Amino acid sequence: MQGICIKDGASSNLVAGQQYYLFEHSKTHYYASKFDTPRSFFGLYRKSLFDVPVAVGAAETERESEPEQLSLF
Repeated sequence: MQGICIKDGASSNLVAGQQYYLFEHSKTHYYASKFDTPRSFFGLYRKSLFDVPVAVGAAETERESEPEQLSLF
């Protein structure tokens, strides 16, 4: 997934406004990378430092895949 740094915190590696590849580490942290591979991460950062946009198409796909009970009758 990709996210935009909204606050660089105390890190000298992050730049506010720049887009990074993010990989889940825990409930509260991401591995951040400039490349689309988790092996190339350059740090572990709080999720609150990033804005991760939700893809509109992904949300619509989930709704479409849910079965409707009324269509069975």
